[in-house]
Amino acid sequence: MYLFFSLFILLLLSGCGQSDSNDFPVYTETSCAFPVDTPVMDNRPLLVIRINYNNVQFQNNAYTWSNKIFGNNEHELNHYYHEISTGHFNFVKTSEREGMLADGIVTVTLDKNHPDSDSSPSIHSDFYDALTMADPYINYALYDKNNDKNLTPDELIVMFMIAGDEDSFSGITEEPGVWAHQSCTLKTNTPLLDGVNLLGCSFGGNYAVFGERHHFGNYNEDATIGIIAHELGHAAFDLPDLYDTSGASAGIGYFGLMGAGMWARESETDLFGNTPVHMMAWSKLKNNWIIPERITTTTSQQVTLHASGSDAYNIVMLSINPNECFLLENRHRLGYDKGMFSLNSDNSTFTGGMAIWHIDQEVIEKNTRTNLVNADKDHKGVDLEEAAKAELDDNTNASGHEKNLYYAGNKTIFTSKTIPNSNRYDNTDSGVAVNNISAPAYIMSASVINPN
Repeated sequence: MYLFFSLFILLLLSGCGQSDSNDFPVYTETSCAFPVDTPVMDNRPLLVIRINYNNVQFQNNAYTWSNKIFGNNEHELNHYYHEISTGHFNFVKTSEREGMLADGIVTVTLDKNHPDSDSSPSIHSDFYDALTMADPYINYALYDKNNDKNLTPDELIVMFMIAGDEDSFSGITEEPGVWAHQSCTLKTNTPLLDGVNLLGCSFGGNYAVFGERHHFGNYNEDATIGIIAHELGHAAFDLPDLYDTSGASAGIGYFGLMGAGMWARESETDLFGNTPVHMMAWSKLKNNWIIPERITTTTSQQVTLHASGSDAYNIVMLSINPNECFLLENRHRLGYDKGMFSLNSDNSTFTGGMAIWHIDQEVIEKNTRTNLVNADKDHKGVDLEEAAKAELDDNTNASGHEKNLYYAGNKTIFTSKTIPNSNRYDNTDSGVAVNNISAPAYIMSASVINPN
């Protein structure tokens, strides 16, 4: 695991390679209310443009990548998003006419050498040229749903695949590469095609990009779905990074896709990022995939939590003031949360447990644009209340541990008197108590009190 920890530190210091000040739109939900009453179904068009260069070409064909991105088999992107959204989200192939018709992928070759741009916006001119070269094969105007002449990610997501290395995995080497990121372009590199503008920061456009190969020493594989799903978490849903982009802590570790969980695997022989873990509870609520069960009671109330990866997955919310709440979820060795295998440094079998998250929506709203949501380890926007083996705040190398979760045989109580405690961030007693937490199982139970 030493190799991976080194990669994770590199990733932390990069901040996902963000390069523009407008990378993240302002997130305006400033309370734990999450007002949506029913889960939102969303089928989002995704255009994938593969860019070859004179000196670097793709090692696998468009058919292979179309299956990896749009396929519905295990370890394919749509399969992953279908599971973590409990069936509420799907990427749809665009109607393009290059190569294999309507496979969602257009491949172009630029008459130049690979720019080896890492996360630099210098590659934006290549995106401009690639979109222009793809124009004969797709009518961009078809996706302008509101006819405002600007394509935004709720209408069409544009993702570039660059031949060569993915630098967030491979590091900065002599091999040409790009660092996966989500961003937008300034006016000079904002193309106007078929009467619509694409990618521009000024109107809320964006893109995602990643490199083709995960290459480190003798390890040389196609990029896995974890890094792709993570960058689309930014581009499609405006989700912030939940690792600590300042590099001072480990953020949420492996406990979510928007943290280090993008690199997870389910066994020693699995590829890094082939089994990315689920998004954590707040991300799913933010995407309107789940309606939380809100509990307010001065007497003990029994709650049940169904496993992540199950169709019955649920989230319990305990609001403690207008901005703060605790979220409870059951993380179990099921589906893509088999990637929780990556948690324990001894590679012992992950069995699961209850995650208790402390959310501060005000911190999230204030820091999403600058991508610093979890940069203050003493007051994160999204914080895992680590039951035992607490390392995420103080060890930048930490990935998290199964014992960070609550379960019979570990810790079964979370109150104002425990460590960690259920106090608000101003250290006042919230009155929240979670007791009698059951053993890890497909369905877990607990008793909760929330007088707020």
